[in-house]
Amino acid sequence: MKYGILCCVIAFFMFIPIGVGAVHEDMDWNGTWLSENFELTIIQAEDGNVTGSYRPYNPMSGDPGTIQGTIESDGNV
Repeated sequence: MKYGILCCVIAFFMFIPIGVGAVHEDMDWNGTWLSENFELTIIQAEDGNVTGSYRPYNPMSGDPGTIQGTIESDGNV
């Protein structure tokens, strides 16, 4: 079940439009991102670290969880 949720979260990120190199300059990831089944809240620190949490709208469809990552210096990943 958790593997399926992780796949959904990764797929969700693949559809977020972002310009190359724009993460640190014009755009940040702070905010709440909504998909058809999940709500994802992201906080980006100035050092490029990203933390967040996600929760399904329907608790019977999956478990809530957290994410943690780092934006690379080139802003592409």
